Amino acid sequence: MTFGNPPINLIDPVMIVALHDLLTEIEQDNRVAVVVFDSADPDFFLAHYDIAADQSAFDALPAARTPFHHWADFLIRLSSPSAVTITALRGRARGAGSEFALATDIRFASRERPCWAVRGRLRRRARGWPSTRLPGIVGRGRAFEILLGGEDFDGELAERYGYVNRAVPDAQFVEFVNAFAERVSRFNLLALADIKRFVNAASLPPTTR
Repeated sequence: MTFGNPPINLIDPVMIVALHDLLTEIEQDNRVAVVVFDSADPDFFLAHYDIAADQSAFDALPAARTPFHHWADFLIRLSSPSAVTITALRGRARGAGSEFALATDIRFASRERPCWAVRGRLRRRARGWPSTRLPGIVGRGRAFEILLGGEDFDGELAERYGYVNRAVPDAQFVEFVNAFAERVSRFNLLALADIKRFVNAASLPPTTR
């Protein structure tokens, strides 16, 4: 699935509703083994949440306490399908874009490109947000550095911190991600679902399992 919401791939209510619909399709289709998320924008994978956008699109979803909870619910759902989810980062994942990447199963990044920035002052405190996922991924001290510092990280540093599984030279990136996804897609679907269930039970915050 390729994101394309010019000019910088802002996350807005229309996108969030479409993502909920996509997850419903994935959950109901037992033939789907792998889903790769990438971006048509060379500079941005996904940017932050568009707080100025028209919120009426959320009328298509069950009621939530705030517009942000529609996004939180999606992030929890994103970790749970039996299909393997892969984020392919060749541009910045800022704010909510980083939240999306953290909710997927596997993250690959271009080694040369800036790929990651978390703005700590914007993070909500609900369980399921990066403040609850991030320490388990990169460790407590680095989570504080990331959330409080709000700096950009390139793929090489993101790999060293454990935010991404692997940083791949940009010239080889598309070929690498495609080959990995195709390899996983050939495995038994029940085996993939079992592996996800076991790993999720041991690693996800309680309300995201």
